Parts: sequence; C-alpha cells; structure tokens
Amino acid sequence: MKSINNIKLIAISAVTSLALVGCGGSSTENTTITPITPSVQSIVLSGTAIDPEIQGANVYLDANDNGQYDVGELNTTTDSFGKYTLTIPEADVGKQIIVEGGIDRVTKESFKGKLRIVAKITQSGQFITPLTTIVEQYKEVNPNKSDEEVRAELATKLGLADVQDLDKNILDDTLLLKAALQINKVAQKIADVTGEDIDEVYKRLAENLTDKDFDTAIQDTIDNDLNQTSIDYDRVTDLAKELRNLDHSVLNAEEFALTVDNIDRNITATQLRIELDDDLFDDDTIIISGAKEAKELKVKKALEQLGYKDLDDTIKQQLLDSDKVDFDDDSLSELKEKLENNDAGLDTQDMKVLDREKLFNESRITDLEDDEKDELRKKFESDDFDFSKSDKDDLETRIKTQSFLQSLSDELVKALKGKLPEIDDSYMDKTIEISDDNKTITIEISDDNKTKTIEISDDNKTKTIEISDDNKTKTIEISDDNKTKTIEISDDNKTKTIEISDDNKTKTIEISDDNKTITIEISDDNKTKTIEISDDNKTKTIEISDDNRTKTPDTTETPDTTETSDTTETPDTTTTI
Repeated sequence: MKSINNIKLIAISAVTSLALVGCGGSSTENTTITPITPSVQSIVLSGTAIDPEIQGANVYLDANDNGQYDVGELNTTTDSFGKYTLTIPEADVGKQIIVEGGIDRVTKESFKGKLRIVAKITQSGQFITPLTTIVEQYKEVNPNKSDEEVRAELATKLGLADVQDLDKNILDDTLLLKAALQINKVAQKIADVTGEDIDEVYKRLAENLTDKDFDTAIQDTIDNDLNQTSIDYDRVTDLAKELRNLDHSVLNAEEFALTVDNIDRNITATQLRIELDDDLFDDDTIIISGAKEAKELKVKKALEQLGYKDLDDTIKQQLLDSDKVDFDDDSLSELKEKLENNDAGLDTQDMKVLDREKLFNESRITDLEDDEKDELRKKFESDDFDFSKSDKDDLETRIKTQSFLQSLSDELVKALKGKLPEIDDSYMDKTIEISDDNKTITIEISDDNKTKTIEISDDNKTKTIEISDDNKTKTIEISDDNKTKTIEISDDNKTKTIEISDDNKTKTIEISDDNKTITIEISDDNKTKTIEISDDNKTKTIEISDDNRTKTPDTTETPDTTETSDTTETPDTTTTI
C-alpha cells in the first residue's frame, strides 16, 4: 500500500477557507456545511477506510457525538481504494470520524457496518478499521482506564504482538485482518437479526472483552443477544467458530477476505441446523487460494452486485481478458458505467446477453430455476424484444402476454405464475393451427395439456374427419368404392356406422353398433316397394305394392312367439292392413 499523505496543519485565510470547506463528498442526504471562519485554524485529515478497502463510503466528523450523520456535519466520500481527505477545524481534533455505507473493494459486497476512530494530529494517515472501532468502544465502557491501558489490554486479548498493530493497515497482516473480520462479521450478523444499530453490538462486545478472552467474549455476546433456540443463533455461532478456525497464515489478504465471504454466504443460505457444516474453514471448495481463483471470484461477485448473476462463462472470461475494465481497481459505479455504455470491449451479441441478464435479475423472475431460465432465454432468442431499450416492467409485461405464455411449457408457466401472480388462465385460450402436408389438412385446437384435432385426410378413396382428444379418438369417415358410401363414426373400440349401399336393386341405410345392426332397407323389384326395418332377430316391414291398381300399405311384425309364464298364451303373429 502507498503511504497516506501526512496530516498537514494549515492556516485558513479568508479566501482559502471556503474552498477547503467545500471539499465535502456525496452522502445519503443533502447537507449544508457551515463555512469555517477565516481566523479558525483547520487541519486536513487523510486516511483509508478498510474492511477491506471501502469504496464510496460516507466519512464524516461526528461533531455532536451522537453516532450518526446529521445535516451540516463535515463529510466526504472514499475513492475506489477507500481513501479520503476531510478538512475539519483544529478545535474538533479528538472527536470521532465515522465511516458508513459503501462497497467492499475485494468482495464487492455492500458494507453495512460502522467504523470509527478519533481524529488526531499525527505524522501519518489514519486507517479506520474494525480494530480502531473496538478500541473506541472499549474506551467508552471503561472510562476510568487510560488510553494506554485500553490499547495494551486489547492488544493482549486479540493476540497482537504490539499495541501499534491496532492502528495499522489490516491488509498488511492477515492476523490483523482475521481479528478485524471476526469482530465486524459477528457484530453485523447480530445487528441484522436484532435490527439494532451495530454500535450497540460493538459496545456489548467491548463490555464482554473487559473480563473475558477474545473468543469467549464473542460467544457470550452471541449467547446474550440472540435466541438460542433460533436458526439465526446457530448460524452466527457457526460463523464465529469457522472464522476462529480459519488458517490466516496460508492466504494473502484478498484470498482471506474472499474466503470469509464464501463461508458467510454458505452459512447464510442454510435453512436447517442439521445442514450447518462445521468444517467449511477446511473445505477446498470454499477456500480461495491463488491469484487466478481470487480474481475470478471478484469478477463473479462484482457482476452479481451489478445485476449479472447468471452471466455466461464465456462473457465473464472476455471481461477478465479485457483491458478496458479492471475488477481490482474500478469501483462498482465505474464498472456499471462501462458495461451499460458498451465500453467493456464486448461485441453486439454479448451486449444483448448482458442486457437480458440484467433485466432478468432486476425483475421478479430472478429466482427461477436454471432450467426454467434457460427455456426463457431460448424463447427470447427468437423474440424481437429489445432488452437494451426496456426495463423490468417491460420485460414482465412481455412475458405475461397470451401469445408468449402459450409458447412456453406448462411447467415454466406454472413457475412464472408463482413469480407473477397476476397471470390468469387467459393464456389457456384455444388456438387453431392449420397444417397441410399435401395429403392431410389439420385443424388443431390446443387447450393446456389437452389437444383436440380435426384432421381431414384424402387418399383418393377415403375422406376422413378425425377428432382426437388425448388418447381417445372419434372419427367420421366417408368412403366411396363406387358401390358403397359409408359414414362411419368410431369412438375408441366402439363403432357406429351409417352405410348406404346401392347394388342397382336395393338401397340400404344400415346403422351398426357393435354386434347389433339396425337396417332400413328400401327394395324395388318394379312391383313392390318395401321399407324394412330389422333389429337383431326382429323385423318390422312396411310394404307398399303397386299393381297399377292398388297401393297397399302392408305392415308385418314378427315378434317373439314364445313367452314363459304360469299361463301360456299364443298371440296373433300377423297383422295386415
């Protein structure tokens, strides 16, 4: 690390005082900074916020000592290496400088802690770290102890060789980094669960450190602050143990920080106690070792923070190889600007993928399963949707359209309805599809998982209208072999047929149903015209005779002739009209 600029004592003239005071930086709210009067001497503080380095953090002088930023308090913003300069009145030396917000340069995670240090006139820049923060909290809970006593006690409890280690750059020694991350990670996890200010957690940890060793003080803080029957308690306890056992001596600062972040993520994702792994500190898939692996992970984390969680490995590699982006030194805002303005060295197709993944992860479909997202990606490859000119609302609106949903699998539609509950069943409306392969014309009506098809085939002999529904088929078939015309309706294994035959003498309408046949037969022998209706073994006949003189309707009925009962009766067998 380069040395930090010396703190300089300067006299502010009437002209220069306003310029120096105007050196503030951005913050979460608008501030009105009161100019320093010309006669007041001021100092320029230079330093670095480290956990590791915190980019874009708000650094402010806590003038009223209330532990939070207030409008009017002098502030500035850290650069991409966590560095800052802040001009304060010399009279405010001894007050607290506090750091909040920003992004961890190494892990690319949002920094949710709060670091502090007392503003001092020193010969070197100040490093604001979790170690300087616990020093300030230890002083507060032990007001009767001198600064030398506080620092000596803490150095011993943290296992440090020299009290000066408390003020050093923790990235220069992984032992210091390990102690710093143990303190801040556990404190932040407790604050996340309880919803309180992290300052209060630091204070209770400092109180426990007063009469306990480091590891016991951390565990006692967890025991007292969290419900010991909750999964949160188990997670934080496991995190503290993993960090305690993690070997700092075999890793450099970046590798150690990335490994700690991996352990934290793995534990946070655990839902059940039984799933907690007690030896992540010794897991090769968790420990980051080597410059290449460390850089790949930094690239992955940066892209995730920017909304590109599932970016293709090929594009990641192109970004790694690009000389236009620097995942080590570029801040997230700089990376974001380069990617969005196509200044990262990617071609048009890769930029389309980049825009697509960003919208996917900004929208409510971000948590779809990988195979479900893959199906959506393939669908959008043939879709004219413009990701570069759209936002997440446009994307969701496109997905919810009826035509789009109808082209997706039922499993994906079901998953989408879970993410976009406003999707109704209108996507199941009928669609009609007509195909023609020169032989068959098909009208297909699809309805969710069921398909009904009307198919008309023509093989020069038979014309068929076939309606299929799942595994059941109903067919209307019209055949013409020059002698017989048949309308046949088949339903599964049952067939009903209307057959009209013409052998030049007899015209027959025959309706067959399984093994039973009902026939209407019209015969013409030039003398007699007969309508005969036969049903199984029963025949009913209406006979009309024409001998050029008389037309006689003649009905013959041949019923069953035998009936079994106590009384035997022989009915008439013929009725003639």
